[in-house]
Formats: sequence, C-alpha cells, structure tokens
Amino acid sequence: MPHPPIATALSAVLVACVASSATTATEGPPTDPTESTLPGTPATDPTSPWTPTTPDPDLVAIEAALQTLVEVLPWLTPAPCFDAYQEVVDDQDPACPAYTRRGPIDTWIDVCVSEQGTLFFGGLNHYDDVTALAEDRLLDEWLVPYGPTVVPGWIPPAHLDGLVTGEAMESQATVTARSDEWQMNADAYGFDVRDGELAARYLALHGTCEWTWPTGSGWVDLPLAPWLDAIQIWAIGGGARRAWYDGAVDGLTTLSWGERAAPYDTAEFIDVALSSRELSACWTEPSGRIEVRDDGGHRYAIDFDPELVCDGCGTVSAPDGRVFGQVCTDFGQLLEPLPRTPGR
Repeated sequence: MPHPPIATALSAVLVACVASSATTATEGPPTDPTESTLPGTPATDPTSPWTPTTPDPDLVAIEAALQTLVEVLPWLTPAPCFDAYQEVVDDQDPACPAYTRRGPIDTWIDVCVSEQGTLFFGGLNHYDDVTALAEDRLLDEWLVPYGPTVVPGWIPPAHLDGLVTGEAMESQATVTARSDEWQMNADAYGFDVRDGELAARYLALHGTCEWTWPTGSGWVDLPLAPWLDAIQIWAIGGGARRAWYDGAVDGLTTLSWGERAAPYDTAEFIDVALSSRELSACWTEPSGRIEVRDDGGHRYAIDFDPELVCDGCGTVSAPDGRVFGQVCTDFGQLLEPLPRTPGR
C-alpha cells in the first residue's frame, strides 16, 4: 500500500545548514592501490600472503550467542513501544502535530511544541488497520502454500477482510514531554490472521524504539537493534505449527542470561525454518543458516541440515571455507508463540 515516505518528507521539513570548505589536492603520480607505502605493510591485493584471514572462532561463545538469540525472541515485541507512544501523544493538541489521513494511515511530519509543552520532532505513519499489510506480506507467499500443510483441508481465502488484528508503525520521530521521551527510528509491524481452524502471526522489527520508562519489552528496554522478520502458522486448538525467521539482532554483547554471556555482537537468521513434531521427523533442529559476527566484524556461518542429522547442532565455518566444528542449541523457543500485537 503506498504511504508517505517519511525520510523523503522529513527532508522538506528539517533543513540543516552545513558549512563547507574546499581543499586543493597536491598533484603527483598516480598511486597503485596494491603497493605498500611502508616496508612490511600488507598489500590490498586479496591474493597477497599478507591478506588477513578470519581467526578461529570461540565455539563455546558462539553457542552462548545462539542461546541468547533464541531466548530473547519472546521479549521482542512492538506492542509496548506502541503503547508508550499513545501515552506521550496525550499531550498533543489539534495543531501539533499536524496530521493527515490516507486510507488506514495517520501521518504526521512536523517540528512543533504543543500547548502542553511537548516537542514533536520528525515524522510517523500509524496504521490502525493492517489488513492490506497482512495480504501483502502473508497471504500469497505463506498462507496459500503452507496453510493447508498445517490444517489439512483448509482453503485459503481470496482476501483477509475481517480476519486480521494488529498494529503497525513506521517512524523517524522523537516526542519529548516534561517527564519522559519516546523515540522510534524503525518500521514495526505485528498482526494476527485467524480463519477457521488456522491462525498465523507476523512480527517485523526494523530498527530501534526507546522510552524513558521500562515497558517489559526487550525491544524497548534492552539495547538491541533488530532487523528481524518472523512468521508462525499453526492449527487452532492443535499442536501443528510452522515457524520462519529471517534477519538479524544486533547488541547481543550487552546481554547476559544466567552464565551464557554473548561475546558475539550480532546473530542473523538466514531462511531459518522449524516445524513441530506433528509435521516433521526433526522438530529439535531448524533448517537454514545462522550467522554470528564478533566486534571485529568477523563473520561465522552455522549451517543446519536436519535431514542429514537431527541433533540440534550446526556446522561452523568461515567465509574462506574453513570448517571449525559444531555448536548445539536448544531451539524449542522458536516454536513457542511469538508475542501478540493486539491492535486498537
């Protein structure tokens, strides 16, 4: 569904003056970028023996990072961020911020101070009806092919009118009141679809949300920066469930869950899927890949193949193809219900 591009519109409202000065380059012969400028300095030629390689990983620490990633998922929910926004906008007035309405979207792009003294800065789209989003993101790609595998005999509807609940927000905005401040630089979506005996849930968090007060949401309360999409489809009243995860969670080094500290900063799901025991002979291990990254930027892939061996373990490798061994994690949390976004 088309909606006002927040970043583009903001550029018309928020004007910054930047002073610049010109510098004069010293003329000279062209420099070969593969040549070292100092004795013993590595060349940038990737075939050079000086080219740095990815160091051997800490497999125990990778296991800790994976477990932290899995355990934090139930705390990644946009609903408390949306609730906090509703609290801070209580101090708006009819002129600040200036709203426009397009279909199911309320939009404001403004820099203003309300009569109550609250500063509104930036821009925001708020969806109070997410039916079109659900049709675009769930119906054809997920519900049509996978719904009948979860609930045999289920027939996908042509449209989702009357079947969707939830809420969504796209924001590059800060709202500052006398006693608190809310800031969201993210796109966040959460909605449910229910039709007959089948249900589906979609969750997407792309960015950050912060508020002065604790909310009970890991997305708001913890220093995490997710870019994550998650989908679950399940049988209402039954055990059959499928789940898919794609995207990264950054900031794991700041967390410590019991004794499982996470020295790897970022973990990323890449086409990770898991099915319950009613649908799969291996419900303890996902298919797909999870990548972790340390603070130095080194990346390691953990590949899972439950059809080969069903043991909850994945093979760790570096981008250059070196294999370091296996790490194992309890992935049961991936099949637990995602947090619900009830809507308004």
